[in-house]
Order: sequence, then C-alpha cells, then structure tokens
Amino acid sequence: MYDTLPINNTDVPESYVGAWRKRSNAERAFWLQSHRLHASLTIPANRPDFSGRQSWADLSDAELMCLAHQGGVAGACIAQGDILHRRRQIDYLPRRGEPYLRRMQRDGMRLADATLDGRDACVWDLMADAQQEIVALRFQDAGIGQDSDDQRKGYLLVIGDYFLFVRDRVVFTQQAESLAVLAECKGLDRAQLIELLDFEISFGTRPAGDAPWLIRLSTIPYREGQPLLGNSTLHGIASAAQSGPHPLRWGTKNYLRYWSLDEWHQV
Repeated sequence: MYDTLPINNTDVPESYVGAWRKRSNAERAFWLQSHRLHASLTIPANRPDFSGRQSWADLSDAELMCLAHQGGVAGACIAQGDILHRRRQIDYLPRRGEPYLRRMQRDGMRLADATLDGRDACVWDLMADAQQEIVALRFQDAGIGQDSDDQRKGYLLVIGDYFLFVRDRVVFTQQAESLAVLAECKGLDRAQLIELLDFEISFGTRPAGDAPWLIRLSTIPYREGQPLLGNSTLHGIASAAQSGPHPLRWGTKNYLRYWSLDEWHQV
C-alpha cells in the first residue's frame, strides 16, 4: 500500500525547510521543518479563550475535553523527491507509528501539501526559510528520586524568529481517531484525562538579543504568554549538548534532561 515510502535517510530538500503557517479558517497551525526533524501544532480556531488560567485545576471538565481535539506531531523526516515521510515519533493524537506521507510542491513563498491520493490538501505560507538560523535539538528527561519512573522525550526546533517546543506525555495511549474518542471510550476520570492532556507543543517567537522567548500558542493553554528561554540559553544548550545531563525542575517534578544536537546552522 505504501510502495512509495522513502527508504533512504535523505535530508529534506531546502525548498521545504523553514517555518510555515497554514492557510485555514478552521484551525491555527504551524509547522517547523529542519533538514531531518519536523514538528507541528494544530489548534482548532474555535478553541475557547483560556486567559487568566494558571494550571489544570483552573479548567472545567468540559474545557479539558475541548483540548482533546487539538493536534500536533514531531519526529524524524525522510524525503524522496516531492514526498515527505514525517515519522510520528511523538504524536499528540493517539496515532503514533502510523504512516504520515505527504506530497509537497513549492511555489515561491507557498507550499502545497497533500496526501498521496490528493484528497487532503492544504497550503502553507513561508515565515522563515533555510537561510536563517536553524537549531534542532532532541531531549530525554529522566526522573530523579520519587519521579524516577516519570520519563519523557521531546524536541526543540528553531528556525529564524520562530520555535516549536515539544514534550511528550508520560502515559501510553492506545490507537484512536482522537484523544476525545479515546477519553470517551475509556470513560476516563478527570485525573486520567489531565494525564492524557499533559503533552506540550508550544509555538512562539524569539526576539533579538536575550529577551525571553514568548509562547504564543500551546496545547497547554496556560503556557501561552509565558517565556520559554532566551537566545544565550539556547546557544549554551546547543554548544554543550554532547557534554552530559542538565538538571531541570519541571513543576513539582525533578529531572535530568539529556540534550542532543541534531542540527545547528548559524548565520
């Protein structure tokens, strides 16, 4: 069925590398593509306003279910001609491992994107291209002490003035059409639903200098408007990515975060 699946670990052509925004009235979607890694975020346009919320406790059960309709995926990417195979190595949807094949056609500042049969088509507009700074990092979190069983992995992709930060959930998810379908079929209680939703994909912008990066849109809505890090921190992480673990505290949990550098193109 997938006889056109790319089999060589070929870098993505530069015409597809960049920071992209989807043309859509139904959703807000951003996609960052390096030469080997990809990450994307999709938020329904009708998602409620969560201004003023500071934690999961501030969201009602109905609002939590609204978040179950979001999407996003990250992982390695293989190219063959105009076909991109974006691996679902970290997936907000319960579809990890399913083929994610798209046919791409670049035309100036826009990129046409469709399934191989052409049925699911969309257009992306370029925000930053491959000639700007590109940083692609992976990380693995290892819990410390009482959090030792709590391990997550993720990505940080930066292209030009834009970033996508991806952090996986801890719990394993069975295959389903969406998190909402999975939650309804399993009859999850509030605590279990929050555990399922505790998966971050945050899109934002980074200013010049070392002013904090600002999260503009996130699968965890109370993260919006918060800082992620600064440019000097990013360059410090990228420079030291092979040197060993970096202590990290995330909320009430303690981790060692192991960074690895996949790509760093400086301008």
